This record gives sequence, structure tokens and C-alpha cells, in this order.
Amino acid sequence: MKLVDYGFSVVQIETKSSCNMACQFCPYPLRDDKSALMEDDLVYKAIDQVCNMDLTDFEYVTFSQFNEPLLDKRIFDYVEYAAKRKLKTYFVTNALLLAKSSVREQLLKVSPTIIKISLQTINKNRNFGDIRGITMDIDDYFNTIYTFLSESLNYPSRINIDIGSNFLRKSEYKAKKLLGVSFGDPSVAMDVGELEDDIIK
Repeated sequence: MKLVDYGFSVVQIETKSSCNMACQFCPYPLRDDKSALMEDDLVYKAIDQVCNMDLTDFEYVTFSQFNEPLLDKRIFDYVEYAAKRKLKTYFVTNALLLAKSSVREQLLKVSPTIIKISLQTINKNRNFGDIRGITMDIDDYFNTIYTFLSESLNYPSRINIDIGSNFLRKSEYKAKKLLGVSFGDPSVAMDVGELEDDIIK
């Protein structure tokens, strides 16, 4: 069977449905079940099933959907197992737990193919804590990410940082102003230009 024949090139396995943020732009806070945990054998079976398919045009397996995968202490074993089965792995994290040196060390040791840090909000004046549903100071959060990036330089993982922007065209922005229409996420910039100073900082 080819996954791509059914329109799929990515497999998401949410091993634990917990998250340590409650972001305004994410449906996670609305979920009823915030504690489901997949059994070990089921996770490995899912990985094996992917490996047994024709992987032509397959992109990667990821261990998240609306959760924070680092809350599952078994996650490093899963990434390592998928890599041994020759699967590319895409690891998405909000980076909060990267404040712990042991977590940074374990993540870099298993070296997912791509690590995506969901930074989203980089403007100190956009009520960072309210937007992400935490009380952590934004500078402390940034420093956690800087530390991780510094330590990652000698490891093979490619690291992407996700920054939110609504990317409105000028015509849409004018319509919003004139008609009071709501577009996108109010917690992030309306266009890339608004992000430039913050990105440089």
C-alpha cells in the first residue's frame, strides 16, 4: 500500500495528549481529554506499520498533533526507534521543557531529522504570557531557546523556528479596517514587515 495514493505523506502519532501551554491559537485548551496515553506496543506497532508500506514520497513521522511530546518521557525511545527503521522524524516542541539540560541532551542525542520550535509570538508587547497560557517571562523563554540552539550546533538535526504571522494582503487588511471583519489570530503580527525588528532582536 502507498500512503500517497490516499493523499497522505505524513503520519502523526500523538503518544500523550498533554500540553504545558494553553495557547490562544490552538484547540488544545478546548479538548476534553488532556491525559490520554498510548500504550508502548501500540506506538511501536504504528511505526512498524508505516515501515511496512511503500515509502515512496513519504515525508516523515511526527509524535505530536496538539500535544507537547516532551511531556512523554518515552518519546526519545520512539524517535530513536523510528530512526532505526529508516524513517525521517519531525519533532515539534514549544521548547518549555528545553530549560532542563537533561531534556536538551536527550533530544539532541536521538537527533530527529527536523526539530521545529513553535515560538509563534516574539513581540514582548503582545502579552506573551496570555497568548501562550503561561506565566514564564518572555526573556527567560528566549534564553531557553538560545541555549538549545547553541548546544545543537554539533548535532545533525535541522532546526526550524515557527513564528506566527497572519500574512494578510493589503486589500484584506483594508477590508478588516473598514468592515470590522476578523482575520487570523490577533496574537500575532498582521504581516512579515511587522516582525522584522523582533526577528533581528
